[in-house]
Amino acid sequence: PVSALFAMPGSCIDITHDCSMNSHAQAPKKRASEDALYRCRVVNRLHVVRVLAVIGQIQTLFLRFVAGAYAYRVFQYQQNHEGNET
Repeated sequence: PVSALFAMPGSCIDITHDCSMNSHAQAPKKRASEDALYRCRVVNRLHVVRVLAVIGQIQTLFLRFVAGAYAYRVFQYQQNHEGNET
């Protein structure tokens, strides 16, 4: 499947659950699968936080570029009109 392409070691994609066992014998596996599901949710949240952090860095760099370009434009305008004061 396509989701296997994005699987990372230790990710939640490889979690399997065997429903054929009775509920008494399934109790330890259920706890293990709940722990794996919790770890999966934490990992997914960390991926979201990382993506948002990257977007924030890109936004910061873009705004710095725009501010620098504007300041350069203002400086050039002042330099070009420095001797033309009337």
